[in-house]
Amino acid sequence: MLILVNFPEYQRKIQIELDRVIGRDRKPNYTDRDNCIFLKAFGMEVLRFATVAPLLMPHFCRKRVNFEGYHIKPNSMVLGNVWFIHHDKDIWGDPWTFRPERFLDKDGNILPNDHKFMKNYLPFGYGQRQCAGALFAKTRYFLYVAILLQRWSFEFSSPTDKGCDPRDPGVFDNRLILKAKPFGVRAVPREKQ
Repeated sequence: MLILVNFPEYQRKIQIELDRVIGRDRKPNYTDRDNCIFLKAFGMEVLRFATVAPLLMPHFCRKRVNFEGYHIKPNSMVLGNVWFIHHDKDIWGDPWTFRPERFLDKDGNILPNDHKFMKNYLPFGYGQRQCAGALFAKTRYFLYVAILLQRWSFEFSSPTDKGCDPRDPGVFDNRLILKAKPFGVRAVPREKQ
């Protein structure tokens, strides 16, 4: 929500897509997700930009591993630093710029899985130990955002310059997981726009 109110232009773009794909007469359902490409890209960028779980679950190396000049001994515990990967300038170019379009190709489709961005997009981990709730989270995220934006637009409840930089400790609490600090928002029914 904090990112939505900071980027009303993206909020409007999602609403236009929802109107085109779903309309305003029926509720969104999960099968609509594949046709709401920009909303999907927006959600991906939210999870990249404001990485909720900065570190992956612990893993143990069963044998000696040499990785980029580091020698990891057998039975060592390692943690994947998703925060670093999601904000690596060598991968993303402008990692501190919120830009959902980065996940779209020239035709407006989600990038293929072998694209550099997709290979380094790890909000739910990777491989066999990927978060078991990833599909549930993606489903719920789509439904919540689609249902809300189908009916309302959101804005800050008072004039503010809150911002949404995940590095700002005044905006986000970053202990074990990243979460926005409290802020006020109001919903404006879309028929009044």
